[in-house]
Amino acid sequence: MKKSWIFLFTISFVTIYVDNVTIHGIVNGPRESYAQSGGEKRKQLSGRELMQKWLRGGDVPVDLKASRPPEDKIAIEAGRGIYIYRCAVCHGVKGDGKGERARELQTKPRDFTLGMYKFRSTPTGAPPTDEDIFKTVTRGFHGTGMLPWFALTTTQRWLVTYYIKTFSDYFESYYDDGEKQVIVKTPAPTMSVKKYIKLGKSVYKKGGCAECHGPEGYGDGYTADKLKDDWYQPIRPANFREHVPKRGLGIDDLYLTIATGLNGTPMPSYSASLKEDEILALVFYLRSIAPKERAGARQMSQDTRAALQIDHMMGIRFKIPGRFAYPW
Repeated sequence: MKKSWIFLFTISFVTIYVDNVTIHGIVNGPRESYAQSGGEKRKQLSGRELMQKWLRGGDVPVDLKASRPPEDKIAIEAGRGIYIYRCAVCHGVKGDGKGERARELQTKPRDFTLGMYKFRSTPTGAPPTDEDIFKTVTRGFHGTGMLPWFALTTTQRWLVTYYIKTFSDYFESYYDDGEKQVIVKTPAPTMSVKKYIKLGKSVYKKGGCAECHGPEGYGDGYTADKLKDDWYQPIRPANFREHVPKRGLGIDDLYLTIATGLNGTPMPSYSASLKEDEILALVFYLRSIAPKERAGARQMSQDTRAALQIDHMMGIRFKIPGRFAYPW
């Protein structure tokens, strides 16, 4: 009875914060308008609407066309201040993923010192682009403790992006031999969605997806309990039927995950074994079996719930100390 009471209290606690928009700096943090496509009109969503949408499994917009600050020493130092006061609690002051609250999360925070990132638009083994990191900071990852950072302005998110890169020299050493950066892009559709879904179902079998993700996509394949990441830690394959993928259900997001793989995990790149159109078909098939919408706070993962409480305890009013000032 006591455990049930605590669970209900926790759910109520988080729900109240979501409903009143007092979590994650949305109310008292820097304010910006976010455009969401809607036919010919573009609706401006508030931070509250965006967070509620994200908690239900929706994607949030990312503006990569807006002007960004130059990547120089001043910008990196300003980014350090943002990181220390908003990111280090989980990722650690040294960027090693060993922040003081990291132990409360099942999916551990990224260790930036390794320079290894799962979600990228670059080939397997390559470091992510600045835009990839910026997207992560902006949109977060579903089902994890990495929340979308609506509390930071566009400029601040670019500043912290620059600083995160300083934890590893992999961003520079990878291209020391003169190799040029390659960006993987989603091809344009060549057939109807209905035809893609039908093809994708057969590609799912052809690509061996069922071995890990299960024949119906519930993450219960015969190897599901045996998988480990590059650090020999157990890792579960995605359950496409019941959970929104960490990156989201956007066509580009799913395509990049399949085409580039997830560095440091058993999820390989399929760019060599599947044709572009086959990967695109798989994307449409996965979207067709994915949950359409969650019921918000009541279906949040344990990590997301913990992250909301961690962020609230860190303090809603975010003020950058003077020594980290940046000429906005």
